[in-house]
Amino acid sequence: MGDSVSGEIVGLAVTPAYQGRGIGRKLLCLVVDDLRAAGVNRIWAATPSDPTVRAYGFYRAIGWVATGESSSDDSEILELRAD
Repeated sequence: MGDSVSGEIVGLAVTPAYQGRGIGRKLLCLVVDDLRAAGVNRIWAATPSDPTVRAYGFYRAIGWVATGESSSDDSEILELRAD
């Protein structure tokens, strides 16, 4: 789920039984495509800063980069940079 006003990826989840099959990547691509079609310039997500959490590696593995920002709950802000 993405916010077309802020550009934030608000939620993305795949149940454990279906993880590792590319479903999360596909869902994220669909949301990113929708945000870009809505004219969003900056697409970002607040993700755990703990490397042991699956989301930490997921976003980085597909090209998202840390911005140096953090959210109020100490999540790290990652951004999808345009190619």
